[in-house]
Amino acid sequence: MFEVVLCRQCTNPWIVDEHDRRTQDSVSCPNCPNEVTMPKVVNRQETKEHAAEARAQYLAEEADCEEVYTDFRDEWGPWSAQHEAVEDRTAKVSDEALAEFVTADETISHYYGDADSRDAHLSPDTEDYRHRYQDLADAVAEQTRLEHREMLTEQVPDERTSWDIFQSRVDELLDGFAERPDPDDLPRGEITPTDQTLASVVVDLDKDATVTHIWEQLFESTRVREVLAESVRGVLAGLDPAECHEVLEDEHIPFWVRSPIINAARGDSREAWRVATDIIPKMHEHPLAATEDLLATATLFGAADTGLSLAAIVHEEWLDRKRSQREDICALLAVLAANLDVRVASSGIVLQQLADRHRLDLPGVSEWGSQRRTETGIADLVNNGVAALDHDGREVAILRTLYEDDGDALSYGQLYAEFQCDESRIRQCISELVSLDLINRFGPQTSRMVELLEAGEAVLETFDKEIARQRRIESFVSGDRQSRSKGRVNTHTRWVGEDGPEEPPTEGAGPWKTAFLGTADHAAAAGSAANGGVTLVPSKIEAENDRVRRVSYDSDRDEVVVAVRGADPTTYVASSAIALTWPTFLEKVFANDRLEEIDDPPIIVREARCIGGATDDALEDQSEFIKKLADWGKEIGDMTRQLKHGEYGEFDGRNAFRSEILRKSHGLFGTMAHLLDAVGVNLVREIRVPPKADKDRQLGQLAQSIAVSAAIQSTYKDCFACYRQLFEGREEKRERALVPSVDATDPYGDLIGSIVIRGPDIHRLEPYLRSRLEEPEEEHEDALEIAVEVPVGTVGRDAFAETAARILGEKNLRPTSDAVSLFHALVESPHDAAAGIHNQLRTEDERREVRPDEVRRALAGVDAVALCPDLPRSVGPILKTLFKAREPLSKAELSDRSGKSEKTIGRHEDKLEALGLLEITDGYRVELSFPEQAERRAPVVPETVVTGSLLDVVDALLESTLSPAQYADPDDPLGGLLWDPPNPGGILEDDDLGQWGELAVRLLDIELSDQGPSTVSMGPGPAVIQEPLPTAGDPTEVSG
Repeated sequence: MFEVVLCRQCTNPWIVDEHDRRTQDSVSCPNCPNEVTMPKVVNRQETKEHAAEARAQYLAEEADCEEVYTDFRDEWGPWSAQHEAVEDRTAKVSDEALAEFVTADETISHYYGDADSRDAHLSPDTEDYRHRYQDLADAVAEQTRLEHREMLTEQVPDERTSWDIFQSRVDELLDGFAERPDPDDLPRGEITPTDQTLASVVVDLDKDATVTHIWEQLFESTRVREVLAESVRGVLAGLDPAECHEVLEDEHIPFWVRSPIINAARGDSREAWRVATDIIPKMHEHPLAATEDLLATATLFGAADTGLSLAAIVHEEWLDRKRSQREDICALLAVLAANLDVRVASSGIVLQQLADRHRLDLPGVSEWGSQRRTETGIADLVNNGVAALDHDGREVAILRTLYEDDGDALSYGQLYAEFQCDESRIRQCISELVSLDLINRFGPQTSRMVELLEAGEAVLETFDKEIARQRRIESFVSGDRQSRSKGRVNTHTRWVGEDGPEEPPTEGAGPWKTAFLGTADHAAAAGSAANGGVTLVPSKIEAENDRVRRVSYDSDRDEVVVAVRGADPTTYVASSAIALTWPTFLEKVFANDRLEEIDDPPIIVREARCIGGATDDALEDQSEFIKKLADWGKEIGDMTRQLKHGEYGEFDGRNAFRSEILRKSHGLFGTMAHLLDAVGVNLVREIRVPPKADKDRQLGQLAQSIAVSAAIQSTYKDCFACYRQLFEGREEKRERALVPSVDATDPYGDLIGSIVIRGPDIHRLEPYLRSRLEEPEEEHEDALEIAVEVPVGTVGRDAFAETAARILGEKNLRPTSDAVSLFHALVESPHDAAAGIHNQLRTEDERREVRPDEVRRALAGVDAVALCPDLPRSVGPILKTLFKAREPLSKAELSDRSGKSEKTIGRHEDKLEALGLLEITDGYRVELSFPEQAERRAPVVPETVVTGSLLDVVDALLESTLSPAQYADPDDPLGGLLWDPPNPGGILEDDDLGQWGELAVRLLDIELSDQGPSTVSMGPGPAVIQEPLPTAGDPTEVSG
């Protein structure tokens, strides 16, 4: 038997013989120096070939490439078949290649480098994973055909297989193939706009232009080929072959062009010309070539001393191509601009559109739109800005936020989250700064960006100098030299967390910080929450910084939402505790001596609720108590940083220190939950479970932590902490706790607030969570006969309705039943719906109902992957394209804009019509009003939502799907659903149409019998539920 095992240090898998592993004290990891005594076995197979296949499948799953792996295996066969194909292709070698070397060691060193360079291992994080093994095998087979195979097999002992000899060569080449450059790391130069096309070389960016088309156009010019030939001769001048190879590898030049370039560098002018006319111009045709390879190779122009100029003519139709294709071309032009004079030529309108859409992709674009930024012009702008703005006003705060961001550009959404105020106020400030020419706006309307200009930065510097000058004057006048630093403005501190400025991030992950949760996310989390229960929200997790804890407070509703990532128990509990004790947040929630609202005496607060630090003196001095809570949170933050750096202090190892962090975090998290409950603030906890948190052990630990925190944060009789009464294992803690008398008629406690758990694979967590909630820990011997009943359910229509009411209310709008049905049916989660509404709709002056055209606009702002996610993946992009359209589209237009073939559209159109979502008359359109006056007067809404019935919709679905014979057959599993007695709900059981049937059920607002939460009971509960004694004359009285 052969096993696939994991190293516990580097977590890489490898294959071992089961017998060897069991008979040896340890096995050596081939990927790191670790000696593993008990490696984790993840798979076991009869043969080594099958084990290799299992290892490949494991790596594909870890890289989230299961589909790529399956497609590749289906096309090329399992690993053993691929191995045999490589062996067959490399079996023959000519004798000429064998005479050059004497020993195998010399041969290996010549071709593969020294031993260190042969130890490289392939990274699993390679893009373009598909087909790389087969393509590489083909390329290597061709290269090795005339080389040294027979000599190696003669000089290597017979027990080594031919694959062992060949593998290092494949590993080396795979390593070179895998480590492509990050395009952002390549040198880039500024690009100049012009309305002239006077340049040495001209390329066309038309409607068909791709990066490979531009590459071909570039090398059609003899002048370009001459410049490249000159450059490749000079780029490696004076280096020996080994140094040349090292330089080219460091610059990420593709391995298949390195040898010709090295030959050219030796002074071979013929080889240099071949590189410039045949190899480089056609390199994109190589089976392994990718866009990154073209970008890296474009840097070879750097050794030529030339005035070569390149003009790219931008046609307006090119701006309609997919953004990713445009970005590739922009990247190529920017890299070329590092060594060549690159210009973009077009009309002023097109150049402005280009600058607006690709400001971050084309260096120098920021300067295109300003014709007055000379030294004198900037001085005037600074004077105007200083005169118009207050140094402590919101506008200057926005300038400072932009300055402190590394990219100098932020989205509207990021600014909304940074400043917890009305969004219209932020937009007003942005407009003011734009009018002063201190910032620029760019990007599409749905994702506008703001960037800081040179004049804006100069305004900040002017204000800072003036503030510093005023401080010096005040210090001199008062004679208080010690106050000079007080109030000083620091413009260079970016990372400000709950405990003030942190160290700037080192390479890799940045520091943790706490920030306010945005309006849309707060509304969605609170809208999804069920008081006293747990709501599961199957949905994707936003691509944001994992290391940001978020918290928000709605003073109108007296409601707090804390939202953190929950990949593991420590992160979930510690992040929640730290976020809830962020000083900025505490100041908002506990303003105006709010702790005075606690009616319970201190002993109840301290010994019944178990609120940590709640001494009589602390409760009397709110500011001191709040400071203690903030210090507690800071201490936990410091401990997590020490854990990261391996500093465990007095604790015996990492596990003991982590346990201490978890214990303190549970205490602080519970304290904050009980404290907020005591002053009447509703608490919503949102746990975001990332997709990689899907291993049994990891999910079990996370569920355990959630269950323990739920027990700690539950109360009996509104003030007695249930964990202390049921699960507390420390006897001294139980002895101090106040014990309530149990009311036999009401022996149930309640979870404080609510819990919302989000994630794409939340169904995997659910069984662990239900099990752990029933028994978070072992009950102690004196546990009361009480229980906490926790409803656990999946998000439903009520959550969409509440979320829509909240976020539309921010816009002075009211939801309609039809709007709620559409959001519930078509959108993956309330969070996606809230984001679409928040980003797409403006605030109205007078309160009214939301219109169908506004629902359409909000749906257009939802990501395609979040539209009908349970249907085939091509449905989402098709619907999103139709929502964005302002008029009916032809099938060809719909195909072009959505990126889906006409055949794919045809496969779905009948079902979409049957559901009442799609109308095909003069073209394809969604049955929702276009934003035009005529359809506002006569609103268009899917008939299914307004007056439809499940029987009619299922009838239309079956008629569009089944053959006439099936449709008319009462014994057919689907056709028979419509025969007497009709059972349209039976469509939900069908593998192919069931998901379309579920969409119909949501559109029709039909409640299924199995919907709704089920209750999990935590704790022993009552032994016997006492019933009131019957009274005289009661018919239930039992006679003796």
